[in-house]
Amino acid sequence: MTEFLKANEALVQKQEISSIIQSHPQAYYISRRFSELLDKYESVIYSTVIPDNTFEY
Repeated sequence: MTEFLKANEALVQKQEISSIIQSHPQAYYISRRFSELLDKYESVIYSTVIPDNTFEY
């Protein structure tokens, strides 16, 4: 009986580790898509010319 419990515990641990390593295809797609949108957004921000505002005191 203890052999079964040990084998079951090892199997559960292996499943926990493999579930952490495997990612869902849709999560990968969303992450990749988000990165593309973020790159576009950053390029717009950094390419915008900010006028030199000089203030007189």
